[in-house]
Amino acid sequence: MKALELRPMGVGDILDTAFRLYRARFGTFILIVMLAYIPFGLANAIFLNSLGIQQQNPLAPLFNRSSENRSEQRPTTALTIQAPPSVGQFDPDAPFTPPDPMVAIGGGIGFLLFAVVVLPLCQGALIHTISAAYLGEELSAAQSYGRAAPKLLRLILASIMAGIVMMFGVCLFVVGFVIFLLWFMLVSPVILLEDLGASGSLGRSRELMRGNLGKGFLLLLVVGLLALAIQLGVWSVLALIPMPHPIVSAFLEAVVPGFIVPLQLAPSILLYYDIRIRKEGFDLERLASALGRPAIAS
Repeated sequence: MKALELRPMGVGDILDTAFRLYRARFGTFILIVMLAYIPFGLANAIFLNSLGIQQQNPLAPLFNRSSENRSEQRPTTALTIQAPPSVGQFDPDAPFTPPDPMVAIGGGIGFLLFAVVVLPLCQGALIHTISAAYLGEELSAAQSYGRAAPKLLRLILASIMAGIVMMFGVCLFVVGFVIFLLWFMLVSPVILLEDLGASGSLGRSRELMRGNLGKGFLLLLVVGLLALAIQLGVWSVLALIPMPHPIVSAFLEAVVPGFIVPLQLAPSILLYYDIRIRKEGFDLERLASALGRPAIAS
């Protein structure tokens, strides 16, 4: 794929560029994401299985109901055998066994590490990969993670601070939450591409989004609907596949959403460049300087 052109873009252009990036660098994107999601999926599956909880596909009841309707149409004998509950399913007649506190604590710590540390680092690696595309440079997954790692602490602190503010937004109902979400949707690219701390990145993101909230909302809405449609399609396929063990289902339910992450993140990064071009005359020289790389002509 040749170097991307650094130019102002509308919502349609941003989405088209995001899909072209996804196709052209699919292998790198997926490797970056899976390095984070596969360990998380394994830990999540083991944790849920140890508690005797089976993660259910939301569409599975629909397919199960249709299967039951088909079976009801078949002739049956008077003898009915009650099958025992499968592994990981809830049995109302079974005695209650409290989960191992250490297992619960370990699972909680694992999820916290993924949400606060691993996921921001994964997002940072994707930002560097996408940004390098403007300079005609192709980064490996290891190179992308290596470039994002030095600013991991800032990413973590900014994510926590933005999350706290958005929790207050929930108190203001949906409108407050959406406004705060739009204010801070550029925090990650700001941290990785500008020399700002965690608190400064929140203010910088809000400044960039001033006058662009409508565009950001439309972009998030379209990307959210696309991600939902893809997720429903995946769930439909998984619901038709018999799983050999609940742990496999739990693993897939945790890992499969990772394939959508690059498509969800890329538009916000492209929006960041679009806004800086329009407001600040951002160009390849300044981008190369931000990335610490020489500019490469397309």
